[in-house]
Amino acid sequence: MKHFHYFALILLPILFLSCTREVSLDAEEKPEVVVECVLTNQRPQVLYLSLTEGPDESEIPTIGSAEILLKDLTRGVECGVFSLSEPGKWELDYRPVAEHRYRLEVILPGHELIWAEQTMPQNISVQVSGAWSPSASSAFPPPPIPKYGYDQGTLYNITFLPDYTWIYGLDYNEETEAYTIAEEICTDFIGVDNFNLTGKRYEPPTYQDGTTSFIYKEFMKSCEGWALYPHLIGQSIHWRYLHLQKSKLTAEELEEKFQISGNFSGDYMAGTGGTPKLGQGRLMFTSVSEDYDKYLQESVYFHKQQTSDNLSSIYVRENIFSNIQGGLGIFGAQMVSPVSWSRENSPINPVVY
Repeated sequence: MKHFHYFALILLPILFLSCTREVSLDAEEKPEVVVECVLTNQRPQVLYLSLTEGPDESEIPTIGSAEILLKDLTRGVECGVFSLSEPGKWELDYRPVAEHRYRLEVILPGHELIWAEQTMPQNISVQVSGAWSPSASSAFPPPPIPKYGYDQGTLYNITFLPDYTWIYGLDYNEETEAYTIAEEICTDFIGVDNFNLTGKRYEPPTYQDGTTSFIYKEFMKSCEGWALYPHLIGQSIHWRYLHLQKSKLTAEELEEKFQISGNFSGDYMAGTGGTPKLGQGRLMFTSVSEDYDKYLQESVYFHKQQTSDNLSSIYVRENIFSNIQGGLGIFGAQMVSPVSWSRENSPINPVVY
């Protein structure tokens, strides 16, 4: 009896996050080939090739050589051959084209052809704007913005949404010089899915005096303290990701501006344009292919079951979605867009002159 447990986080253009695999095979079964490749809009393309564990780990054969091809079926051309960069890891210097159909082929001695096909999604388009801000050049404060009043920070508005989108925060750790996904994230966007809710609510630290701005103090009589994105207080916390599915949203919902916050740490890129520099945190708006979306949802759900205290979770279906023909794993596609996020406290329910 074979059990294949597989969990992989969203593959980033900067680094591949770790995954874990637990496999048990009967003595008469031979190891299967596992292919992990997610095309992205940044070079190079990376592929991991491995084998499931056999009944005797000391006898697990290694993959020393393979011919791995990527083909653009839309144009009818070969994109190139992956080269071995380190044990188990293969790379191809190529940038996929949106809406093109791709075919991955893995040729191994002693195995039938291993292959998969996937369509590169379109990139999401997000308008990033600064929220309300006092003007030092005016004796009177500008009017509050609709919905958010005197909130500072960053607002987002999706101008084009692909079929499947994932949003997450990337913290940068100066000590390890590595990026990690923030564990908690929340939003007031109505159309976000709730399959990965943690049961927590957004409760940022509250300060009695969150600014030294003379302009603010001149027009503000009082407030109930200062907090990071106070309009999000009470919103449900999601584990790591916000998931959007275009088919579930109305045109009116897509027109709405929204805020995002979470337990983001470190220095994040602020402002409303440009590309984050190395060492700056950022929000990632990532559109993914349909197969990869299904794979990620099942992986997140499986992870939730694994960390649950509910004993009934052991009966959850253990086979994570795979689209690899002749093997196991995933061939997916994603478009990644790094976006700014501002860490600015705002007055809670201010009373103004």
